[in-house]
Parts: sequence; structure tokens; C-alpha cells
Amino acid sequence: MKQQINLYQPIERAAITVEPPLNFKVVVIIFMLLLLIIVFLSGYAYQQVYTREQKLQAMQAYHKTALDRLSRYQKTQATLKNTAPQGVLVSSQQKRLLDVLKQANKNGYANKLEDIFISLDEHIMLFGIDMSYQAITLTGDVDNIQVIPDFLQRLSAQPSFKKDALNLLQMKKEVKTIDKIHFMVSTLSKVDKK
Repeated sequence: MKQQINLYQPIERAAITVEPPLNFKVVVIIFMLLLLIIVFLSGYAYQQVYTREQKLQAMQAYHKTALDRLSRYQKTQATLKNTAPQGVLVSSQQKRLLDVLKQANKNGYANKLEDIFISLDEHIMLFGIDMSYQAITLTGDVDNIQVIPDFLQRLSAQPSFKKDALNLLQMKKEVKTIDKIHFMVSTLSKVDKK
């Protein structure tokens, strides 16, 4: 009898699975991240291009309307040049305003105010200036009555007051404040008492 003896016993081994190396996983993750970044950046770029195109269209529309307005203005200007007499076109309101400004310049209100300011001194507290075509009236307070003649002399010497005679001077001592003297100087011959 023959018997077979199997000295080799099969060993059952687990199935061997080959795992990819760790480097391959890292490369795939980096590739996916790069792909995601590229998609995000291209979407952002597309949005930027779209908004720039919208702004460009709006600016082109504004430019077109500005050119239309400019051409209308040029046509109107050419028409006015052809129909207007020689000289400057001035409306009646502008003529009146120019007349008032010329009169104010002749009266020299700015020059008069500057000369009043130059003539003031630290003892004079001026709180009222009334200028009209007929008269100039100054009201204020002083600490010492002797300051007023010096003020009037300085004011009369100023160039804008050479024509005006400061011919009326009223002074009264305030009852409420003992140390202040109220004064009023005017170029009028008569001033109503207040």
C-alpha cells in the first residue's frame, strides 16, 4: 500500500493588497487643490471682466450723451453768435446786478470797512456799522472818553473817509455799566436818537 504523505501543507495567506505609496496620495490632493484654485480664480476673473464691461458700457453711454449735449451747446452758441449784436449778451437781472456792484465799488464799502478796522484801537468796542448810500453810522462803547477824538482823527485821515465828514457825534454814559461810555458817530447832519 502506498500512501501519500503530504509533507507540504498549504499555508493560507491573506490576500496581499498593494497600497499606493504615500507620495501618490499627496500628489493627487495637491492636484485637486490646484484644480479647485484654478476654477475659483477663473470664476473671479470672469466676474471682474463682466463688471468692467458693464462699467465700460455705462461710461460709453455717458460719453455719448455728453457729446450730444456738447453738439447742442455748440449749435446754440453758433446760433447766438449769428443772431446777437456785437458785445456781451446780458440779461436785465445781470445788468441790474452789475449796476449795484459798480455803485458799491464807487462807494467803496470794502475799503471803508478796512479803514475802520485799521483805525480801531483796543479801548474801542465797535458793535454797530450801518452803511447806506447817504450815511455811515458807527456805534460802540469806549472805556475812556479821550479815546474817541483820537479814533475820529485816525478815521478821518483814512483815504476812503476823506470825502465824508464825520460831523455828528453823540455820547451817553450807560446807567447799567458805570465804566462804559456809549457813542455814535455818523456822517449824517441829523440822527434820530434811539
